[in-house]
Amino acid sequence: MQGNQRQALRLAYCAGIIDGEGSICITKTKPQQARTAPLHAPMIRVGMVEREVMEFLQDTFQLGWIYNEGVRKDRPTNQFIYRWRITNRDDVIKCIDMILPYLIVKKKQAILIKEMCQGWVLCQNKKVGTLETELQRREHYYLKCKELNLVGAAATTKP
Repeated sequence: MQGNQRQALRLAYCAGIIDGEGSICITKTKPQQARTAPLHAPMIRVGMVEREVMEFLQDTFQLGWIYNEGVRKDRPTNQFIYRWRITNRDDVIKCIDMILPYLIVKKKQAILIKEMCQGWVLCQNKKVGTLETELQRREHYYLKCKELNLVGAAATTKP
């Protein structure tokens, strides 16, 4: 029982880090070279100046990777930013399954992205490409997630 409690505490702490300092989103890249359709990819990531926290996330989930983003010139401290990132669909689902009970702020995004990943239809013929219906489905999830992650919404102190 002690191990389960310790793991639950670790997962709750990680969920708090992801809720506060991370993002659960879908990225979209434009078509390139032979690819004629945009690429939609689920992602969970956290960025901080403390590498130790990134290593804790990596150790807890055994998923994703850590990298050094370098110094950001727009930050007054000029400190290195470390990132932990998961982009593999199956790994994103595994991570979401582990932290979902503990998420508060990004719970809707997590549910949405898990749903998108579970319904993923792979391209069966490279010459034909991804079906239009699948591209529309992915775009639908991308736009819903983008709306949930809207940055710049005015904060209010009114009840």
